[in-house]
Amino acid sequence: MSFSELRPWLIMLLFSLAAFSFFYTNIASAYSLQQLLTLLLLGVAIYFWTLSPLPIAASSLVLVGLILLLGVAEKPEEASSGFLPNAIYFILVLSLISAALVKAGVDRVFAHIIIKFSRGGIRAILLGLPLLIVFMAVFLPSAVARFRILEPIVEQVNGRFGFGQESLFRKYCMYVIGMLNQNSTMIVLMAGGFPILAAQLLKDFGGIQISRLGWFLRIAPPLWLAMLIISFGVWFYFKRNSALLITAHWKIPEMEAGVLPPRFWWIMLPFGMMIISWIVLDHQQVPLILDPLLLVGYYTMPINGLITNKTVRTYDWENFLLLGSSFSLG
Repeated sequence: MSFSELRPWLIMLLFSLAAFSFFYTNIASAYSLQQLLTLLLLGVAIYFWTLSPLPIAASSLVLVGLILLLGVAEKPEEASSGFLPNAIYFILVLSLISAALVKAGVDRVFAHIIIKFSRGGIRAILLGLPLLIVFMAVFLPSAVARFRILEPIVEQVNGRFGFGQESLFRKYCMYVIGMLNQNSTMIVLMAGGFPILAAQLLKDFGGIQISRLGWFLRIAPPLWLAMLIISFGVWFYFKRNSALLITAHWKIPEMEAGVLPPRFWWIMLPFGMMIISWIVLDHQQVPLILDPLLLVGYYTMPINGLITNKTVRTYDWENFLLLGSSFSLG
């Protein structure tokens, strides 16, 4: 029997052991009925989004229904509260902007520049991408924004080298702009839920007043070092479990006709202004989502035509429903 066939049984065994220890060691007595039901729903959600054959979108809606059925939330508005925070719409808006940049051919331009500076080889990209993520966190605190900017560029570079969707290069780069990118947000106190929560806990329970600079100087060096070391380990792990890269494709692909896409600067200048506003503006006064909302409006204008009804329909609504229901459960 293969590991993939054993995995569901192993996970069920672990859940059974956890439930047994939970209820027969008096741990459960410390929780109210509502709290126990919430923990039960957490286990159901994990099953829905990992092993269940149900579609993610459908199971996410079922989870919202279970929150109401079990009385964890008293009103329908409370069960669907996860669809109200700005964070979920921030992800949606940035996804639309990313799709617009791809439609405008911006990703091809940056892919060409990256490959040209790497002299046609992937070694410089593999070494430079983790360093880029580390320093981008200082100037662009939002991990979602960094991911949405870099993801289409990585896809374009992967395609330019002639690699497939399961290539070692793509797996590693997606790890870097996903997991490594998310962790790098913790070094910046002005964004990200975890660092702000940690700083507040230090203030409330430890009586420690810490500034942004103080946080940065304490957190950045060990966290950056740990992330860079882990990135090497992940590379060797992927290398052991992936097909070898084909060196025959390591050459600089040229841009079509060697010219920029139409209206390139009219597309990039407002995008650059949005990035600058994120860096310089106080997000307590100006919501982070305001600038991308305005940019979506600009890209939607007929003269640009980069965001249409088709763009919205092709958005990954499965993840939207998953995020909303998970926020509700949280």
